[in-house]
Amino acid sequence: MKNLSYLQRIAFIAIVAFCINACDKDEIDVKYDIIGDWKVVSYKTSTVITKTEENTWSQFNNGDVTVSFTESDLTSGNISGIKVTNSFFGDYTIDNKGAITISNLIQTEINEPEWGKLFDSIRNAESYEVRDNRLIIYYNQKKNTLLLRNLMNEICKSQPLTNCKLHCGCSGVRCLCSFLDRHVLSDTDALRNPQRQLASDR
Repeated sequence: MKNLSYLQRIAFIAIVAFCINACDKDEIDVKYDIIGDWKVVSYKTSTVITKTEENTWSQFNNGDVTVSFTESDLTSGNISGIKVTNSFFGDYTIDNKGAITISNLIQTEINEPEWGKLFDSIRNAESYEVRDNRLIIYYNQKKNTLLLRNLMNEICKSQPLTNCKLHCGCSGVRCLCSFLDRHVLSDTDALRNPQRQLASDR
């Protein structure tokens, strides 16, 4: 019985240690770098809403809501983007604890689908966090959210592995240059020979 009690105590300590470590890891994974280009993935209201053929118009901006955050200083900057058919811009302020305020938001007045209209909820933004290239914006005391994915990361993942002469001969990487329709070289021998590269440009 004493041995059983001892093993139970050991198991309990191990579980507590695991939970503490997991919580610490979650905190480490949270970032507050909002700068960049993002695409809305879902809205959480009373239910989770994702993009469908019924709630957006794919012929405009691929049916997406895309958002850019550019900084003026460490705690403020501009927000701009496209809500499927309408463009918008405004200001934001943040702090290092994840609070965010969106203000002075102005947009064009073209008819838009439900997917674009749902983005109006960003006016109520209260806090945010960045996890695994996803931006989560909370409002209504964290009961509702906007989930956005890093657009640049999504573009890079979609590119084939390539060798690029614009990146000092880097190879075996997903190169954004191919997305931007710049010169991409698949010949590793050419990467080793700068003169051959220059000749190929002429």
